Amino acid sequence: MGNDWEAEALGKRWKCEGNADLFVGTTFAVLSSLCGAAGGVLSRRAYEVAHATGERIDGGNAGFQRSLGGLLLSGICLLVVKRRAFKIQSKAPRELVTAASKKKWRGVWPWVLANGFAGQTLGVSCMQWALESTPAGIVFAILAITPIVIIPFAFVLEGERPTPRSLVGGAIAVGGVIALALSH
Repeated sequence: MGNDWEAEALGKRWKCEGNADLFVGTTFAVLSSLCGAAGGVLSRRAYEVAHATGERIDGGNAGFQRSLGGLLLSGICLLVVKRRAFKIQSKAPRELVTAASKKKWRGVWPWVLANGFAGQTLGVSCMQWALESTPAGIVFAILAITPIVIIPFAFVLEGERPTPRSLVGGAIAVGGVIALALSH
């Protein structure tokens, strides 16, 4: 097996070539989960402070503020990661760089806008509205059903057929959320 890794999740076989791929991917997935959970708990605390001072902030506004913070951090990370590519492009003829960029972005823009609207605008705003009145543990337990929502999207957009394992895993996730909701 060497440095190559294979894993099976939700009925799909994934292959990482080398320890670095697996380590980096796993590290960022765990970091994403930790930061998302911390953001949810901090949002609940921010709502408490705002309400205690007589202020009212709606979920859309809170979602926008969270998105701005994420955009700023992402922009800084992009500049750091792509600094070498920026140096190379700065030495290339401007017409060549502009033509390549226009061609690439022409096909990507609709997807970028749809993803930004659905994920960051609607998704984060709805999550913030939920966090205003519901404990973070319940909100994030409900967000755990995301894999079951992804299954039909992956089928329609990517042609990825759901496997029995992915459907069973999704049913377990939904069942857990239902049990959590009924217990309160």
